[in-house]
Amino acid sequence: MATNDDKWMLYLEHAVAAFRVRGAIPRGESHPGGWVSAQRRAARTGTLWMTPQRQMLLDANLPGWRESPALPQRGRTEITAALQDHLLRTGRLPRQNGGTADEQRLGAWLTAKRLAHHSGELDAELTAWLNANIPGWEGAGPRDTVWERTARELGDHVTKAGSWPNRRSSDADERRVATWLKNRRDDHHNARLGAERIALLDHLAPGWQAPVLSNPPSGL
Repeated sequence: MATNDDKWMLYLEHAVAAFRVRGAIPRGESHPGGWVSAQRRAARTGTLWMTPQRQMLLDANLPGWRESPALPQRGRTEITAALQDHLLRTGRLPRQNGGTADEQRLGAWLTAKRLAHHSGELDAELTAWLNANIPGWEGAGPRDTVWERTARELGDHVTKAGSWPNRRSSDADERRVATWLKNRRDDHHNARLGAERIALLDHLAPGWQAPVLSNPPSGL
C-alpha cells in the first residue's frame, strides 16, 4: 500500500512533468495545478504536513512554486466575459451549487479567489482586476459555504480526536460529519469532486480519500 510520502512524491512528479512541458508552474483547479496551490497554501499557513524537507524538494524541482501565478490576460478576458454575461442574465454572481455546469465552474473559480483574498494570498494585480471588473466579488467577509464549513469541521475533528468521525457515534455532529465524509469519498471515487475541493480536503484532512482507516495519516 502506498504511503502518504509515496503519494506526495507521485503528485510532485506530475507537477514537475507539467512544469517541464509548459515551462511554467502548473496552475488552475485541475491537477496538478490544484495540488501545487494546496502546497503553496500549506507552506504559507505553516501546516504540519508541509515539512521543511518537502519544501526543499519543491524549491529544487519547481522553482517559483511559492508565488501565486498571475492569470494571463487571455484567461482574464475569458473569465470576465463569462462572469459579466452571467451577471447580465441573472443579476447575481455565480454560485458553486448553481443550476448549470458553467455556473458551477464560474462559482468555484470566484469562491477560490474570494477565499484567497480574505486569507491574504491573492496577488494585488488580480485583486485590482476583480475590483474593477466584478463589483461585489469579495463578499461581506470570509464567509464559508456549508460545504467548506463541514470540511473544516472534519479537519477539526481529526486534529482533536486523532481519528476519522464515526457514523455510529453517539454524538449527532460526529455522525453528520462522518456521513458527509463518506459522501465526499463516493464523489471522489466517481470523479464528481472538483480539484479545488480535493485540494481543500487534502489540506484540512490529509488522507481523507481512504475508505477505512482507524487513524488519519500524518498528511500529504
